[in-house]
Amino acid sequence: MKLTKRHKDDEKPVLALEESDREEAIKIGEQAEEIWHRKWAELGKKSHGSCCGGKGIKVWFRGKGKRYAKPTFVARCDWVQGNLSAQESKDDALAYVKEYLADNAFYDDGYMI
Repeated sequence: MKLTKRHKDDEKPVLALEESDREEAIKIGEQAEEIWHRKWAELGKKSHGSCCGGKGIKVWFRGKGKRYAKPTFVARCDWVQGNLSAQESKDDALAYVKEYLADNAFYDDGYMI
């Protein structure tokens, strides 16, 4: 991981994953998805809220040969359409990613379909 700007005039660089972190990120992301899905199932497998695509947990990533970090999915929530259901069940998965991969990971509510 390396401190990286998000854009040219960025005064608050972020700690971003790099290519050398990719394999670890994939493994942790897969585990986070399992944790998230399990929690969603425990809460009754409901799908309420707005129908949204692109919901998930993101981390900052700087690709090979790139100057700036971009938010990149590490765990997706494709099994439920409702954004409220995804939000209600994300906390354990997000905590897992923050503990084992990047403490600046964040939830993205996606976009309305």
